[in-house]
Amino acid sequence: MKDTSWIFLSASKEVKDRRHTKAFVFSKSRGEVKRFEWIDLTLDPATPEAQFCVIPGSDQRSKSLIERSAAELVYATESLALEDKELSVDVENELRVYFNLIVTTATLQICSFEPHDVSIKDGTVEDPEFLEVPYVRFRKQLSPTYNLSEAVDVFGQSRSRAKENTVFVVNSEHLVEFLREFELEDSRMNEKHFS
Repeated sequence: MKDTSWIFLSASKEVKDRRHTKAFVFSKSRGEVKRFEWIDLTLDPATPEAQFCVIPGSDQRSKSLIERSAAELVYATESLALEDKELSVDVENELRVYFNLIVTTATLQICSFEPHDVSIKDGTVEDPEFLEVPYVRFRKQLSPTYNLSEAVDVFGQSRSRAKENTVFVVNSEHLVEFLREFELEDSRMNEKHFS
């Protein structure tokens, strides 16, 4: 993606960094599978989060590149977890946590604006602000196979929010930095939803 920007939309002038993410957890204890599902976790690095991405010059009639790639990645993550589960038949204890990540050479930008500044007439935005970022959380319903009915009760989420997934999008020049900072909050590792 040479000389291209992926522009993530934020319907607020105040862009906040988020630490929560959706991850797939496969947990076994004493030979019994305890968890095999998507759950919300907290981790670093904190990044902006967006549900919509605009790629200038892309075909407007087809599903966007980022959504198509993100949905395929979610499916691939689940497939890898399923394979690991099948291969762990003789393993007594196991804990694997899977995350979705897209690395691109495109520049990543956050376009922030107030919703009332969007023109009903032509769809343009008055005075948007652009901020280049090294990485972003792309969170959207991406049709995972394994849905969390339990997550609705545990986290008090709506059913639509429980079906959402997180895909990290990282500019390739910042990949090493991202991986160095990538850290799951220690306190979450001992909580009941892992066992």
